[in-house]
Amino acid sequence: MKPTLTTRLVATFKAIAMLFIVGLLGTQFSEAATYYVARYGSESNTCAQAQSLATPLARIGVGVQCLSPGDTLMVREGVYSEIIGSFMYIPSGTRDNPITIMSYPGEKVTMEAPASAEHLVLLELYGPQFITFKGFTFDGKNIAGRTVNLSSSNIRLENNEIKNALDNGLFISGTSNEIVRNNIYSNGFYLNPLMPPYGYGIYLVGASNMIDGNDIHNNAVFGLVGYSTLDTLNNNIIQNNLVHDNEQMASSYGILMGGGNNLISSNTIWNERGDGIAIAYTNPRNITIYRNTIYHSWSSAIVIEFGSNIQQIDNIIYDPSSGVVAPPSSVVVTPPSSVVVTPPSSVVVTPPSSVVVTPPIVAPPRVH
Repeated sequence: MKPTLTTRLVATFKAIAMLFIVGLLGTQFSEAATYYVARYGSESNTCAQAQSLATPLARIGVGVQCLSPGDTLMVREGVYSEIIGSFMYIPSGTRDNPITIMSYPGEKVTMEAPASAEHLVLLELYGPQFITFKGFTFDGKNIAGRTVNLSSSNIRLENNEIKNALDNGLFISGTSNEIVRNNIYSNGFYLNPLMPPYGYGIYLVGASNMIDGNDIHNNAVFGLVGYSTLDTLNNNIIQNNLVHDNEQMASSYGILMGGGNNLISSNTIWNERGDGIAIAYTNPRNITIYRNTIYHSWSSAIVIEFGSNIQQIDNIIYDPSSGVVAPPSSVVVTPPSSVVVTPPSSVVVTPPSSVVVTPPIVAPPRVH
């Protein structure tokens, strides 16, 4: 029987539908690729060649541009003098298929600021999302103004070292980022002609970020500052961090927080020249200070300069008269990053009034 127009149209539509389904399934189940960068790599290698350890690329920034959602970039041991920033193409992952950029297992990888990067940013992400950076040493070399700048959302920094920025080690103005188990130190020692003159370990401006299980220490002034004049500093979780030995150049605070609906929980703070935790600036409200352990010997443990509905719950404070000024190494344990502590709203414990004092007037943090 000769096919009619109707049967031909039906067959055509079936064929188109089948092609669409095959294409969709192919996209859905396509395997993610792994690319390699190494000091022995070549600038002339292609992305396809870089999927072999025998023919890697030579620069991290070039390898990044090969990536698609779900892909991994592994960087072999060595020092890479380069910067990554908004001047170049940086792909995004997706929520279900994030991009991973990591050091090769068991190897030490340092990305350091070249001499040409004076007062620039070593790693700047402005726009791309769903990327994890894991296992790097990001070294500003006291050349870069900031070591890492996150103006993006859904970025995860895990098990990195972030050090030697002229100004701030890590600046976060984006949202929903995860800063987990990083070592953040030796930032902010540049004598800036502006006031105040020195920088901080972490400068937090954005919303809904999690800063969890980091070691924040030996920075020039603050360990961590939460400050924003644009009312963007909301719904952040600061938990399980070790904050100590900051304020190397000026007395200030281990943690300074403003904004709204922020949680400061289960941090261990010691050997700060100023106060352990301070609430001040940028309309502080609905902030909970919960189960932190503070060893202090110079000033006050917790200072609430002003704000509304600031709750202090079950914090452990070692007064200088106790003779205990730092935690024994055996008790400093960082909980898993997956544990998010939510304080009970029904239990509010306010420390004695002697713990809450008015701090000396200091200039608010600056943003460059």
